[in-house]
Amino acid sequence: MNNSDTSVISTDGNIKKNSMRPIDALIPREVELDTGRYVWTLNRRGNVREEDCDPITGIIRTSNSGTLGRCSYVPDKGIVYDKHRDNFLSFIGGLKADGGTPSHKMFSQADAYMRAATDKNGPWSTDPGGTGSKATEYLGCRRNYHIMMTDGVWNSLSDSHKSGDQDGINWEELNDRKAYKTTSDQTKVYYDGHSNMLADWALKSWMDPLQDPKKLIDSANLKPSKIYEDAPTTENFTKTKTITTDVEPCLESENYWTWEGWKKRCIKWTQKTVTETKSVNLEKYWNPKYNPATWPHMVTYTVGFSDQATKWQFSPNITAPTDKVPFGYTDGFVDLVTGWAQWPNLQSKKYIINTSTSTRDKG
Repeated sequence: MNNSDTSVISTDGNIKKNSMRPIDALIPREVELDTGRYVWTLNRRGNVREEDCDPITGIIRTSNSGTLGRCSYVPDKGIVYDKHRDNFLSFIGGLKADGGTPSHKMFSQADAYMRAATDKNGPWSTDPGGTGSKATEYLGCRRNYHIMMTDGVWNSLSDSHKSGDQDGINWEELNDRKAYKTTSDQTKVYYDGHSNMLADWALKSWMDPLQDPKKLIDSANLKPSKIYEDAPTTENFTKTKTITTDVEPCLESENYWTWEGWKKRCIKWTQKTVTETKSVNLEKYWNPKYNPATWPHMVTYTVGFSDQATKWQFSPNITAPTDKVPFGYTDGFVDLVTGWAQWPNLQSKKYIINTSTSTRDKG
């Protein structure tokens, strides 16, 4: 990590602190944190005033100013230094399981933080919080990451944090950014056909430039990694399955009324078992293994601390990869990228667990 990197780390208020111990590995001792930058945010319900928050540790100064002894956010006051790592881990160690899971709010805030107007205390400053000329010099070669950690599915969504349908629209070509088309075989792994998903926020933060690169310095130095440059132009993903499909003749039909009069349609077809292969030669540009972006953007990583992170009880066609550390591109990923499986609508009532207090659409 160097001084052109920013990480926004989000967590909900339900994660138990013992579950967070692995986060220590995300920030190893040998990393020179005084040349990098971390901003963290905790989202839960509560009433904590900004003036009661310690701007460095995130600890509430007075016991009667809020709940659970931690601020709901940590104001960003400049470039990180050696003790910042310990402050962050101390913050994690003090978390208590409480409150809801407003995941959309986390994504919305991370995007807004990076998209805000440039400022000497902001994430684009060469010397955040400084008093010299570097403080108002803004880097365009910055690599930005959003690391989102949660114990399960989101259970609240306000209108102000809705993302829209970012993966369900066509994005035009823009400089080095290729056109994104929902009908392309290259984008099946991203398209879900539903609005206001967390994936919509992630795609927007990557696809829609966070800043005007012409107003930043060294923007031309933001290049894809050597891993991307050395990767093959395409990678083939193939999956063969035996399925049952409808074929002629029709075994049972029914009459139905239209404005043109009565018509007949088949409601039961002859069943035939066939073997079908679906494949795609995925361009490395659209392969989620790599990041080809050369514009101001943010990459999202998610960390789940429950079975809900890898078990899709209502979507049996989506299975977790065999390898998870690092994340593998097998099993359910191949089904998604080839079109055998589609992402579900998580706002459907069937995705609400009986014990959930979710405010998601019950219809």
